[in-house]
Amino acid sequence: MKNFTNQILSNLCLFSLILLTLNACNGGNSTNNEKPAEMVNQDGNGETNVASGKEWPAEIPSAAPRFDFGMLEDIKASNTAENLTWVLKFSGTTENDIKAYEVMLKQAGFDPETMSLGDKGPMIVSGKDGLTITVNYTATSATVGVNQAKN
Repeated sequence: MKNFTNQILSNLCLFSLILLTLNACNGGNSTNNEKPAEMVNQDGNGETNVASGKEWPAEIPSAAPRFDFGMLEDIKASNTAENLTWVLKFSGTTENDIKAYEVMLKQAGFDPETMSLGDKGPMIVSGKDGLTITVNYTATSATVGVNQAKN
């Protein structure tokens, strides 16, 4: 259990870093008319591709329940040597939506852990078979992170 908790916390840090980096790259601003942006960065392990979009990526493993609450505002995806990661931003969500998604995760065989972040709202962290899903909720928006470890 300790290793699983450490893995979840490690992935949470990864999602937070990716989210902060991606927000810094585009100022966190996007419009529905905006074309998806693409950047390619070189790191020590090879290329890291980061792309944006507006539709639920078909590449997200089907084991991850689709988050269908609120309006999908933006998607960032990265592909590294170790992971495939998607960060999806939704607006118009409620705390009840987050609770409903937690039920969906349980029904899909995940074992979600919900944490309170005080004024920022609840956060869900859940993992199964190399797939980690995090949900951060603040006021009327949610950020869903999906991380697929490469074997």
